[in-house]
Amino acid sequence: MLGQKRHFSSNNMSNPVSDDLKERDRLNTLILRFYALDSWTPAMGAMLMAGVIPTPGCTDILAAAFQIANEARPATSYQMRQAQKVLDRWVEYHTDEDTDEFDAPTEMSPLDFMVWCDESYDNSSASSKPDWLPYFYSFITDSTKSQAPIPAPFELVARAHKLENWAAISQEKSASVGPVNAPVPEDIYLQAEARIRVRKNVISQSGKPNTIEYELRVAHAASTDPTDSFEVWGHLCAMARCGRYVKLTPTPDGGVMVATSEGRTRAYSQKLVKRFIEKELQAERDRES
Repeated sequence: MLGQKRHFSSNNMSNPVSDDLKERDRLNTLILRFYALDSWTPAMGAMLMAGVIPTPGCTDILAAAFQIANEARPATSYQMRQAQKVLDRWVEYHTDEDTDEFDAPTEMSPLDFMVWCDESYDNSSASSKPDWLPYFYSFITDSTKSQAPIPAPFELVARAHKLENWAAISQEKSASVGPVNAPVPEDIYLQAEARIRVRKNVISQSGKPNTIEYELRVAHAASTDPTDSFEVWGHLCAMARCGRYVKLTPTPDGGVMVATSEGRTRAYSQKLVKRFIEKELQAERDRES
C-alpha cells in the first residue's frame, strides 16, 4: 500500500513504489485527456465507464478496442458487454414510457455525462454499476468520499484543479478533440517540417501507398512525446484545422478526414496513428540491429 514505508537499496534496478506511481500517472493522464474534450457521445461515455478506450466521436460500441488499464491489451468481451449495458441504459433513460419516443442529445460535455451517471446509478447496487465509474467519479468528487478501484488516482484534488486549467486552455485554443497539449499555431508545424525526412511512396500493409506520410511525420515531429498516439493524432487534427495541409480535412466533431490514393476521403483514427508509430519504432529497431 502507498501508506507503508519501504526501503530500497541504491542498486535496485526497479523501485516498486516509483513504478506504481508512474502507472497511476499514466492512467490519470489518459483519463484527463478524455475529460478535457469538449464533448462525449453516449457511446464514448459508456465505453469509458467500462474501462475501454473509445474512438472520439463514435456513436456505437466498437466491435474491438483496447483497455484503459493496459493500452496494449484488447478489451474483454465482459467489458464490451458492460459498455453496451451502459449505452442501453442511456437509451432507456431518455425514452418516454408512454410514447416510446427517444429524445436525447447526440453528445454532451464530460461533466454532463457524469451527472447523468450519478442520477442513473444513484440507487443501484455496487455490482450493477460499471467497473470504472468510481474511478472517473474520483476526478470530480471529494477523494475522501470516493471508493475508486485499485490503482486509485494519486493526488486527486490537485489533478482536478489541473483538469480545470487544461479545459480552459483547450477552449482558448478551440481544440474540440484530441489532447489538450497539441498546440495549434502553424509555426509549430513549419518548425517540424524543417526537422523531418520523408521516404516517398511508402507502401502500407494493405499494399497501397501511404498518401499522408508527410503529414504524419510532421505531426510526429511536432509532438512532445512521439510515442503517444493520442498526442500525434491531436496534432494531425490541428493541422487539418489550420488549412495548410490540403490532404487533411477537419470534421465537425474535431476529427480528421484524409485523401486516399483512389481520390476518396476517409476518417483517420487514433488507432491508425498508433499503427504508424509502431511501424516507426520497429523500423528504428531494425536500423539499430
